Amino acid sequence: MKWYHNIISTLIGLFFLYAGAIKITMPVQENDPQAWQGQNELYKTYYMLLQNTGYMGFVAVCQVILGILLIYTRTRLLAAIMFIPLLINLICTHIYISHNMPNLVLDTVLLLLVGSLIAPHFSPLKKTILA
Repeated sequence: MKWYHNIISTLIGLFFLYAGAIKITMPVQENDPQAWQGQNELYKTYYMLLQNTGYMGFVAVCQVILGILLIYTRTRLLAAIMFIPLLINLICTHIYISHNMPNLVLDTVLLLLVGSLIAPHFSPLKKTILA
């Protein structure tokens, strides 16, 4: 089972490290038609609001930091727990705003995989949280 956790955490960590780095280095431009292909106008407005206020930069930095933390064994559980709210937010964004099914499926699979990283630690976490 350890090999599974190593592979899954490394892949997810690298994925979010890349996604965060892209957001930091190449922010999406409002007038770039290729960036918004297949997206509705509400999502474009929402995304640009987050980007213009600097919140998207904060999300990108969190993705990079958590991606790095997820790769290392000692910090894997912390990163997995911290990824849960981020992934739930992404899923809700795709359900209520963007209506983008491929991204919704991807984020749901990522949430389930991160949940599988947390699952072996459920009993101690339950005792800690409910104590």
